Amino acid sequence: MKWLVSVLAVFMACSSLSVAAAHDNVVIIPINSARKLAHVVTVSAQGGDFTDPVAAVNSISDAGPSNPYVVLIGPGIYTLTETLVMKEYVSVMGTGEQSTKLTGAIGGGSLDANSALVSGADNAVLSDLTLENINPDAGSSSIWFALYNSNTVHHSFRM
Repeated sequence: MKWLVSVLAVFMACSSLSVAAAHDNVVIIPINSARKLAHVVTVSAQGGDFTDPVAAVNSISDAGPSNPYVVLIGPGIYTLTETLVMKEYVSVMGTGEQSTKLTGAIGGGSLDANSALVSGADNAVLSDLTLENINPDAGSSSIWFALYNSNTVHHSFRM
């Protein structure tokens, strides 16, 4: 009987370990296989649908509540030369704060999207990346933002 109790105790311990380990599982979708998913647009220096995040977002014209998109930006540093204007029902996702960075030197003289690296949108998500907008005209009174988000609702930012 002691043997049966010991076996049951070991079985229960192993069962609880496997349940706990299941919570730590991570799903990894390689860039090349993500391109095969419907409504997923990939950005990568090599092997993606686009090499420029702005061009990737601009390529989407039919996003909506029943037709959402994901723009998946692979690891790397992407230098933007114009504002990335997000679109409704388009999620822009990097591969991690430490591995995906959008950078640029975009600025202007106004407190609006023209002075921003990224401009937000309603019903949009921006996540898992780092934004860095460098003063485009050091020493001037130029205005620059990493993220501009005015009058939008139902948005999410996690960077």
